[in-house]
Amino acid sequence: MRLMSILAIAAALAVAGCQYSARVTGSNDELNQQADTIYEELLAGDDAAIVARMSSENDPQRVAQAAADAARHGRL
Repeated sequence: MRLMSILAIAAALAVAGCQYSARVTGSNDELNQQADTIYEELLAGDDAAIVARMSSENDPQRVAQAAADAARHGRL
C-alpha cells in the first residue's frame, strides 16, 4: 500500500515535470512563441500546418523535389 502511494506521487511529479515550461531570462520571446505554436500543432496532430511552416522557410522547388523523391521511394 505504501509502495503504491510512493509510485503515485512519483508519477504525478513526472507528469507535472512534463508540463513545465522553461523560460530563461533574456530568451527570445518571438522564438518562444513560435515554439509554443509548433508544440500546440504537434499536440493537435496538425501535420499540414507543420509541413506548411517548414515549407515556407525552404525553397519551394527543393521541397517539391524532396516530396517527389519521398513518394517515389514509398516514404510518403
